[in-house]
Amino acid sequence: MKKLIIVVSIAIALILSTLSCTPAASPATPAIPAPVPAPTLTPPSQTPAAFVVNNLSISPHEVETGKIVTISATVSNSGGSPGDYMAILNINNREVATESVVLDAGESQAVSFIFTVAEASSGDYTVEIGGITGTLTIINTTTVIDTTPKPASDCEWP
Repeated sequence: MKKLIIVVSIAIALILSTLSCTPAASPATPAIPAPVPAPTLTPPSQTPAAFVVNNLSISPHEVETGKIVTISATVSNSGGSPGDYMAILNINNREVATESVVLDAGESQAVSFIFTVAEASSGDYTVEIGGITGTLTIINTTTVIDTTPKPASDCEWP
């Protein structure tokens, strides 16, 4: 009889281990939707400052050494935000002067560089501000006297 009880106990244990116990389903309750957040108002995105240089002016275009020349241009902020712009004057690809400009969106302002032309070789010089170029012609007014002795054969005698 002990063998029968052990076999029955094992059989019951095997049956119980294969059964899963799940709780009884509860009656259906209506689902409550989650609250929808209110839309947030964000300001329209502003475009960054964007600068344009135009209206390059060189006055006078031809200048003698020792005389005054004015080089100017107009800087405009075509972007949607205020910003700073550094106007750089280059002559023959060499930086010679700078001027800082602060502009609101849509604003324009002239920048001017006024200086006296120092001793320089005569010729044409490329002037550039913000990618816009022009030509400045310098006329050297010093007279050069050729003092090189000439050979006797070049001399004319009466």
